[in-house]
Amino acid sequence: MAKKPVRTKRQLTTDELAIRKRWAIRNGLNWVGFFLIGLLNNMSYVVVNSFSKKLMGHFGKEELTSVCVWLNTGLGIFVRILHSFLYKVPFMVRIISALVAYLAGLLIVAFSTSIHISMCFVGIILVGTSSNFGESAIMAYMRKFPPESVGGFSSGTGCAGIAGAGLVLLFRAVDLKPMIAFLVLTPATLAYFLIYCFWVREPKGYPPNPPLYEDEVVANEDESALLGTKSEDDAGLNGIHKASQNLIVNRTEDDTIANTETSPLLPVENEYQPKETTIKRYCRIHGAVFSWSLQLGLVYLFEYVITTAGSIIACPKSRCENDPRFYVKNSFEIVSMAYQIGVFISRSSLSCVKIRRVWIMTLLQFLNLVLWIFQDAFQFVRGGFMWFLYAHTIFVGLMGGGMYVNVFYLILNDKEKGLTNEDRELATNITMIYINLGITSAALINILMQNVIFKHIK
Repeated sequence: MAKKPVRTKRQLTTDELAIRKRWAIRNGLNWVGFFLIGLLNNMSYVVVNSFSKKLMGHFGKEELTSVCVWLNTGLGIFVRILHSFLYKVPFMVRIISALVAYLAGLLIVAFSTSIHISMCFVGIILVGTSSNFGESAIMAYMRKFPPESVGGFSSGTGCAGIAGAGLVLLFRAVDLKPMIAFLVLTPATLAYFLIYCFWVREPKGYPPNPPLYEDEVVANEDESALLGTKSEDDAGLNGIHKASQNLIVNRTEDDTIANTETSPLLPVENEYQPKETTIKRYCRIHGAVFSWSLQLGLVYLFEYVITTAGSIIACPKSRCENDPRFYVKNSFEIVSMAYQIGVFISRSSLSCVKIRRVWIMTLLQFLNLVLWIFQDAFQFVRGGFMWFLYAHTIFVGLMGGGMYVNVFYLILNDKEKGLTNEDRELATNITMIYINLGITSAALINILMQNVIFKHIK
């Protein structure tokens, strides 16, 4: 009996090595490009959220901080839904549309500080919706790239949090006027456009990945000789197979037709296959990503309650505003910064760790919310101990960023859900709608917490 052939390792050819090297360089450049796009796409969005308390205070309406955050984040659900119907619109048109709204929003917010708060709200809506639309467009665009590219974009959005929150702290430290602060951000739109047009390059097809092992390699000459002969058993089996083929060939046309009519299991040629309708396609894809999307939306709900109303109530104005210590007086901004540090770390972790059981992060984020509600109710962390809250907020960011990058990696890479590349574009949009639903729900909860549940804490 012949021994089973042994798989042996082979050397890659010079051409194969060159192809792999070129693709590694190109993918690395694309990763950096997506990182920069993520940074620029979300930075102004983060600045508005982190600067919202100061911005509303400029108009004497600090109690509207939660409304400001909601206008910046929650209304993005409408552009997410809109984007899901724009799959036939070229990506260049989508990106330019987002950048025009982005620039207009920054300019309106900047000049509204000397006009009226309603104009400021219009600018905030434009900044937030353009960021949401741009994120949806880029995530859809990345279906044309290797799944690991999502790590670059998600890491960039995480870095945007640190950059945005850091800028706000810098603005507060030098007491920069809101008008100047937002004008400083406008060149980001030009940089965004240039990177998208000239840095990121769409691959024309994934690189050939020649196997390192031959499928059938003979270990020695004796085995080669054995493989070249046929046993009597093999000959017998071949004879049976050949006879069965002859029977099939010799069947009459009438027999074939009769068999086709009586056997429902055999395919009928030219049978009409109904095309999947748009509604059925939406339902199918929604069902495939529902669990991931719902959990990601819940994580966003929990963390936005923590970092907005939770952080404002944890260190109320009556106790913190006049505190001489910078890290206490600016607790809201520092909480935003700490949260963004955690988000950046976890969104940059995809190359190191991938988590499929995302429900673990959902549960941990819920427990984080419970801890912050206890802090708001009993105020047991005060003054010099505020650093404990800041450290815990980093953990909150770790859970949020980790959930984001792993869910989108699963959507773009998972094979068990049966999603095609075209399906993945719609799947990312559906998931982002859940993100905005979570943020909108968080904004409503924030308003209730500030103005009803904890209204006695000022």
